[in-house]
Amino acid sequence: MQSHGTDASRYLRIGGILAIIAATQWIIGVFIAQAYYPNYSITQNDLSDLGATCHNATMPTPGSCVIFQPSSIIWNTVLSLLGIMTMASAYMIYRGLGNRLLSTLLGLFGLGALIAGVVPENVDLTTHGLGALVSFVAGAIAAVTVYRARLEAPPYFRYLSMLFGVISLAGLAIMLSVSFATLEGSVIGHGGDERIIVYPLLVWEIVLGVSLMRNLTRTRGLAR
Repeated sequence: MQSHGTDASRYLRIGGILAIIAATQWIIGVFIAQAYYPNYSITQNDLSDLGATCHNATMPTPGSCVIFQPSSIIWNTVLSLLGIMTMASAYMIYRGLGNRLLSTLLGLFGLGALIAGVVPENVDLTTHGLGALVSFVAGAIAAVTVYRARLEAPPYFRYLSMLFGVISLAGLAIMLSVSFATLEGSVIGHGGDERIIVYPLLVWEIVLGVSLMRNLTRTRGLAR
């Protein structure tokens, strides 16, 4: 149900703030975790390696995981927080705009991140991977279809969102269609391809949060 007037303004403000904080704290946390991980490579190491490295150069090896601290606790924490705050943002967006599609997709984006954060690779590689996959797919589709939400945003927001979503989907298509060993031995590496999927979504979430804050002007105007 869509709220009106000051209630909608409040929900959208909170949703925007949560989206911005969720993505920003994740980006900062990743850089900090990488600094504590010995010889970390953004191409050869996956993002999830920061929580637990459970693969060799050719394939995942869940039975032989390597964990570095405090990288692991930092990564699992910021990823879980990303999921929690993104889901909370999705709920606020639903209360403010009444848009089921965007709210559901954004909520699934957060839920997948939360699952991947709570269940790292060394605990259950399959569950962790499924959580990440749900997050990737839902986040990319949310970015591509956000134009359907009733946001008073500049025209470039729609096209920029679609661009971020398409880039993420392209990276995901590569990851799903190319073998682990082949991708690992490529120029971008498995970790580089994962970043092609993830970073556009996190930047988009920040842009979405800013757009929600801008939307307040229109919402307040309707309430007068």
